[in-house]
Amino acid sequence: MTKLRKSKAKSAARRKTAAKAARAHKRPAARARRLAVRARTKAAPKAQLKARAPAKAGLAPKDKRIEKALPKPLPLQLKPGKQPQKMDKATLKKALLKERIARARAKLEGKPRSTRGLTAKEKALVKEFELDPALLDAGRVNVADVTFIDPNTHPSKKFEITFGAIRWRPVTAAPAQLMSFDSPVGTDAERRGPFAVGGQTAGRYNLWVGRWFDANPFGSRYLLGSGYARHTGADLNLDGSLVADKDAPVYAAADGQVIWARYVSSGWKNVIVVEHPVPNENRVVYARYAHVANMQVQEGQTVLRGQQIAAIGEYAPSNYHLHFDVSPDPILKSTPGHWPGDNLPAVQRYYTDPMAFVKKYHVVR
Repeated sequence: MTKLRKSKAKSAARRKTAAKAARAHKRPAARARRLAVRARTKAAPKAQLKARAPAKAGLAPKDKRIEKALPKPLPLQLKPGKQPQKMDKATLKKALLKERIARARAKLEGKPRSTRGLTAKEKALVKEFELDPALLDAGRVNVADVTFIDPNTHPSKKFEITFGAIRWRPVTAAPAQLMSFDSPVGTDAERRGPFAVGGQTAGRYNLWVGRWFDANPFGSRYLLGSGYARHTGADLNLDGSLVADKDAPVYAAADGQVIWARYVSSGWKNVIVVEHPVPNENRVVYARYAHVANMQVQEGQTVLRGQQIAAIGEYAPSNYHLHFDVSPDPILKSTPGHWPGDNLPAVQRYYTDPMAFVKKYHVVR
């Protein structure tokens, strides 16, 4: 038994020694091959190295940035009538990447994908989903589903909502009407043109438009009957004789609604009160057109700027003029014949200078 064990041990030692010798014999050849590969790699041109690199490394800098910002991979789009080509995994990955970058670039540049080679029906579908304004039923967004989740437990940490197809629907708004205030007297050209540019009559009265002047400006103190009074607005007269403005048309200074159109008293005669919205402001003013005749509007009626509402009537024997005042307070809505008398603070509280007001909100057309 002892001799048999010694014989086996000697055989194992001989095999071990032979294997070691064989490895030592192969080592220089393997080392030589590795060194040769390294040398060829260092000497290879850069173009060859790029060709060996993965497809992503060969992208342009702009495409690299696009590729990083891309969402989940999109399916490969094949031209109609063509069968999918058999390709290995690397080729397919490269083709998908190119398609994703092409779509992303088209989106960034605002250019739709080419529809060359598509049928008429397919082209119509492409236009429909690319929001073509030529399709009248486009531009609509429908809520398809709302998923209520707990943001504290859901991975997205937010509520989710799902929309249907986005379609194009052109929205055309009618041009807004130009709102402004005009003089209540004068020709159409005079009322459309410049207002109160500083001209005066020979008697040094301020002109409004054309030859129309204010004989009794806002806030002025004058003798009225047996006492004095402060004027709440303007007395508009046509330059010439005392009856030059008799029966001259009176126009709505702006769009509005008639609040009052009746006889008030022997002093006021017929009075029309119109509620006018102030352009671009969330408020209204009340304009009073007094001493008028031939009223052409009724209470509750809507009037437009430049619409004739009456004619200038007789205030006193051979005395014709239009009394026109503007109040930002609704006092004229409840009391069309309101008159503060010789109380200047009350005049300034309830009324505003009509000449300055119209000039502020007048638009030359």
